[in-house]
Amino acid sequence: MENKYFTLKISKELWRIVFVSSIVPLVIILGLTFYVNHYMPHGRIIDLEKEAGCEPDPELRTRNQCYQEDMTNLDIPEWAKGIRVNWLGIVFLLGFVSVVAYSKSEDKNPSNKNDMFGV
Repeated sequence: MENKYFTLKISKELWRIVFVSSIVPLVIILGLTFYVNHYMPHGRIIDLEKEAGCEPDPELRTRNQCYQEDMTNLDIPEWAKGIRVNWLGIVFLLGFVSVVAYSKSEDKNPSNKNDMFGV
């Protein structure tokens, strides 16, 4: 019986390239996130309970969800504002791509004991 669904065959070498090319930006983004959060100026903290009617979740013990940093008049580059706001999504996306690429590039045959790059 013939397979009805299209299956894409990607070589292990290509998965290795994807893994390495996703790990490098992941490390760079983590370093930039650390730099932006620790060495660049921060804006004032807005209490969203007073200004926007935010009510904290009673099940959570922290009230941080009702506070937000105001970055409108902050004198930092736009890329730094983007990293400060979206760093978690970027890290999860690159981490997921790295894990998938690493698992696909693993040699399933245990007879080959070379490391991932074949050195």
